[in-house]
Amino acid sequence: MTMVTQPNMGGLHLFGTGNSAHIVAWNGGAPNAKWTSLEDPNATCDNPCQTRSMNPEAKYSYRARQAGMFPGEESQKFAHGDDLDYFCRSLQDALKDMGMDTVGYRRDPLDPTKMIDVLTQYPRLSKSAMKVESAWCLPKYDSYDTSNDRQAKRFLLASLSTDLKKKIHYKSGLYKSGRTDPCFVDVLFVLIEYERPLSIDASQAMVDAVRAMTPSQFPGENITLFVEAIRPKLAHLEIGRSWDSMNNPALCRTLALAGGGSNYEYNSELYSLLNKLQDECQYITHLTNQEKVVHMASKSLGWKNIFDIAESHYVAQVVPGRIRWPPACH
Repeated sequence: MTMVTQPNMGGLHLFGTGNSAHIVAWNGGAPNAKWTSLEDPNATCDNPCQTRSMNPEAKYSYRARQAGMFPGEESQKFAHGDDLDYFCRSLQDALKDMGMDTVGYRRDPLDPTKMIDVLTQYPRLSKSAMKVESAWCLPKYDSYDTSNDRQAKRFLLASLSTDLKKKIHYKSGLYKSGRTDPCFVDVLFVLIEYERPLSIDASQAMVDAVRAMTPSQFPGENITLFVEAIRPKLAHLEIGRSWDSMNNPALCRTLALAGGGSNYEYNSELYSLLNKLQDECQYITHLTNQEKVVHMASKSLGWKNIFDIAESHYVAQVVPGRIRWPPACH
C-alpha cells in the first residue's frame, strides 16, 4: 500500500477492502490557534471532495477545485456591485465542500488565541491586518495547505466576472515578476475593499440607509420583503461593530407603525417590546456597540427578536383566502 503523508489540517481515510484498499489524505476544518492541527481533534472526512490523491482519476476533482462557482455561466458570476455578503457565504460553503476552507482562517486581531473564518468576519477586518496574520501563518503551511491555498485563490478568481477578475488580478499583483504571489486571504481582501471600501463614512452611510428604510417602501407594506432587504445590512453592521443597539427602539417603532395604527393584532406586541427596549437602553449607554448587541440579545431585545415578532404577526394576517393585513385589503 502506498505511503501517504498525514496532513496537519485533516487526516487519512481508508477506502475499500482487501486488495482494493487504499489510503487517501483528506483536508478541511478550522485550524487551532497555533496552526499545528485542526481545532477539533476528532474531525473526520465528511465527503469524497475533501480527499486528495495522486491517482490519475483525481484530476477531475483537482480541476473542480479551481473551476469556481458557476463554471461556464458568466451571467451567474460575481460582478462589481453584486451582493458581497451572499457571495462570501456561498464561497465559504463551496470551500468547505472541497476541503479548502482551512486556508480562509486567520488569527483574530482582537484575540490571537482564537481563529476566525474571514469569509464570515470580514466586515470587522481590514486588508492590512490580514496581511500581518497571513505573514504569521503562511510559514506554518504544510504542502497540503500550500496546494489548497493556490487552488482556493484560483477558485475565487474563477467565480468573478471577466472584467472584475482582471481588475482583482492586477490590483492584487498576482503573477507579478520578482515577487511572491499573494495568498488566498490577501487576494480576497483586495476584492472586499474594492467592492466595499473600508471607511467610517461607508459604515455610517449603511447605518443611515437602514434607519431610512420603512415597510411603506415595499408593495402592500410587505413586512417579509422589508426584513429580507434590511437583515443582510444589519448583519454586516453587527459583525463590523458598527450597529448601535440604541437604534433598536426606532427600528421597533418603524415596524409597529406599519399596517395601520388600529391593527392591534399586529402591533400590540411590538409596542410592548418597544417599552422594554426604551427601558433597557437606559442601562447600556456606557457599553461598546458589540457589548450592546450581546446584552440586548441576552434580553431578547435584539434586532432579530424585533423582526421575528413583526414577521410572525404579519404572516398570520396574509394567509391566502384569509387576508387581514390592511394595506393588502385595499
